[in-house]
Amino acid sequence: MSLVFLRDPITQDEYAALKAEFPQYTFVEAKGETTLTKEEWGQVEVLFGRSLTQEELSLAHRLRWIHLPTSLLEGLCLKEIQATTNLIITLTEPADNHLPTELAVGALLAFAKNFFYYGRPDGEPKTLGQSNLRDRVCDLRGKTLLEAALGSVGSAIARGAKGLGMRIWGVRDPLSFHPDCERVFTRHELHALMPAVDAICVAAVTGHGSPFYLKRSALELIKKDAILLILGTGFCDEEALFQMLSEGKFRGVLFDGVPKLKELSRLKLPNFLLTPEIAQLPKEKSDLAATLFRYNFHRFTHNDPDAMKNLVQRVITTPGRHREGCGITSL
Repeated sequence: MSLVFLRDPITQDEYAALKAEFPQYTFVEAKGETTLTKEEWGQVEVLFGRSLTQEELSLAHRLRWIHLPTSLLEGLCLKEIQATTNLIITLTEPADNHLPTELAVGALLAFAKNFFYYGRPDGEPKTLGQSNLRDRVCDLRGKTLLEAALGSVGSAIARGAKGLGMRIWGVRDPLSFHPDCERVFTRHELHALMPAVDAICVAAVTGHGSPFYLKRSALELIKKDAILLILGTGFCDEEALFQMLSEGKFRGVLFDGVPKLKELSRLKLPNFLLTPEIAQLPKEKSDLAATLFRYNFHRFTHNDPDAMKNLVQRVITTPGRHREGCGITSL
C-alpha cells in the first residue's frame, strides 16, 4: 500500500478525515525529529511538508506529489527535482498579504525613528534630550524603497510603503508596469540600483523560491545607513551580513527567518531585529493548508492535475500531451 507522509502537523480532525476519505493509502505522521526508514521512503507516493532533501528524493522513487503547507519552496531540493522528477508540486498561498506588510512597515518606521535605541531612559530628561539620536531621526517621505521581487507579498509591501510617502522602485521579470512603483527594473539591474536606494526589501515570491540571493558583493553595494528587510530564510550571505552589522553599516536590518549562522542568531544590536518567521502570523483559525491538501488529494486520485489548486509544477499524463514545467527559479 502506498504511503502518505505527513511531515508537517495537521489537526486530529483533519487526520481522521483523510483516513476516512482515502482508505487506499497508509498515512504516516512525523514524530518529532524521527523520519522514515529507507524502506518507508521507497513506499511514499505523497508528501505533505515543507522540506525534502536530495537524499530523501533519491530514496522516494515512487513519490508523485508534494503539497507544501506554506507558500515558500526553499525547503525543497529544487535543482534535483527539476533535473530528475515527474513530480506534481502544489503549495498553500497565504490568504492575505496584509500580515507581512504590517511587519515590513512596522520595521521601516521603527528604524526611521530609532525606536530600539532608547529602551528605558536613565538620568534626567535633559540628558536624554542631548542624545545624538535626535539628529538621526529619519523622515521616510521621499525616501526610496527597492522592492526586490514584485510577487504577491512584495507588491503588498510596496503598496504599504507607498502609503508612508516613500518612492517605490520594483524588480519584475519580465519587465512590466506596476501600479505602485515609480520605476520598474529587471533583475539584471539590481546591483546598479542598490547604491541609490534608502531601503531594500527581499521577500519570497510565491511559487518561485527565493527572488535572488544577496551575495557579499551585493551587500557591499548597499549604501551606509540604509534599511534592509529580509522576509524569509536563505536570501543572503549570512557571514557577510553579520560582519557588516557588526561594523555599523546599516540603519537597521529585519531578518524574519531562521538563520543558519549561529553568530548571527546571537547578535545583540538594537538595530538588528531577528524574528522567527512571524511574517504570516497570526494564522487564521481554519487550517487552510490541510483543507487545500484534501481538495487536491481528490483531484490527484482522479489523475486530474490540471484541476489541482496552486500548482507550481504539473505533469500531464494524457497520451500525446507533454509534461509542462514548473517555473521554479534556480537558487
